[in-house]
Amino acid sequence: MIVEVMGYNTKMPTPERFQKLGNVLEFAVEHLYNLQVPPETLKSISLLEECLKKDSAVVYFNHICLDDDFLVLALLLKKVRSISAIGGPGSKKHYDFREGLMNGLVMRLASSLGIEVIPLVQHYDREAYSKEERFLSYLHFIRTAKRILNQPGGGLFIAPEGTRSPDGVLQSGQEGIGAVSKLNKRIWFVPVGVIPQGQFSLKLNCHLNRSQAGKFEIKMGNPFQLEESIRKMPRAKITKTLMQELACLLPQKMRGNYT
Repeated sequence: MIVEVMGYNTKMPTPERFQKLGNVLEFAVEHLYNLQVPPETLKSISLLEECLKKDSAVVYFNHICLDDDFLVLALLLKKVRSISAIGGPGSKKHYDFREGLMNGLVMRLASSLGIEVIPLVQHYDREAYSKEERFLSYLHFIRTAKRILNQPGGGLFIAPEGTRSPDGVLQSGQEGIGAVSKLNKRIWFVPVGVIPQGQFSLKLNCHLNRSQAGKFEIKMGNPFQLEESIRKMPRAKITKTLMQELACLLPQKMRGNYT
């Protein structure tokens, strides 16, 4: 399948392809959102670009609305030229069209644009799938994540909470990100805080009139690697360590159990 949008097409070499996609997403963000990017975040993005020239990275963020992953992706794809592969988990029930048509279509569109959406049974939806389906879903996630993270420039985007926070407060992280940390000892971890400035919707926050769109600050921490002693810990403890780094980027009232 070939997709062409504003000069972007899936036949391009991967770095150029993601750069073009970044241009398209940045155009959408500039016209549909009020996005604030502090200077510290721009410095962290420059550090991430250097890291990805030789290694891979897990970019993880708090999940407060349907479009927070779009905002993070749009920011990084435009500014980081060393990305060679992108992927991330998505709710299997959305991918299976069990929650309406739109979410499943968006996931498939992302895949056609070179962003590997990995359908994963979420922790809150396990009863809806058999034990075998849950196992195969998890196995596919781990295998795909390993392939992405074992190549220079590979980026895995993940919201460790596994579902949107109903009030914007950081929820407990699921252990999937702890499992991912064991796939490659050279992975760089990059926490990203998505911080609403005022009222926001759990669904979409874009608006054709930009002055009425949801206002967000994207606050990114510097890339870091886990020490060997931490990587040997159980997944739950690794997850807690990573979530604490994310919480530090958020206002006190949004940190939840990670204060």
